[in-house]
Amino acid sequence: MQQGSGPGVRRVLVTGGSGLVGRAIERLVVAGEKLPGEEWTFLSSTDADLTDGGQTREVFDRYRPTHVVHLAAKVGGLFHNMSCNLDFWIHNGPPHSSNFGYSYAKRMIDVQNRGYHQQHG
Repeated sequence: MQQGSGPGVRRVLVTGGSGLVGRAIERLVVAGEKLPGEEWTFLSSTDADLTDGGQTREVFDRYRPTHVVHLAAKVGGLFHNMSCNLDFWIHNGPPHSSNFGYSYAKRMIDVQNRGYHQQHG
């Protein structure tokens, strides 16, 4: 989407725009669920490697966002996830401190389910 230069323009940059949540937000925006003065840009990993500082600066210089919805994460298919668990943990990192309790609780549901399955089948 085009960059605006007028006052009050909100330029929203969505990283991880090709993922599940990014696509859902994009569908809403395309359907008209945005406010006047909002310009949305959806990026995927083909647009930039956000683990590279130079590429990240280029993205911000190019789009000059006023708001960022950061959804980018290291993802993979089932077998890649299974064979590279540590890589996904390291690259995606711990949850933000503002919601770590909720995030870890969700993760622990999986641990609890595995425990029940292991013990009770």
